[in-house]
Amino acid sequence: MKNILNETTRRKIFKTTRTQMGLTQAAMSEKLHISERQYGNVERGKNGLTAATLLYFLSLLSDEAKLQFLHLVECEIAA
Repeated sequence: MKNILNETTRRKIFKTTRTQMGLTQAAMSEKLHISERQYGNVERGKNGLTAATLLYFLSLLSDEAKLQFLHLVECEIAA
């Protein structure tokens, strides 16, 4: 399956969202039940999240944060 978000976009979106939540990479990886290294690779654009982990990530966000996340994705796709 083609990745619609390039490395730079993934890096920007996941790091921005995590920092807005006031979490470290370690704290976010713990919440997502993945290793800190795996989450770090997501933020560096090296790996994506599985569909299940992405859905869980979205479930952790407040409604406002979900809208901000989706807005970041839409802006990057449109660019």
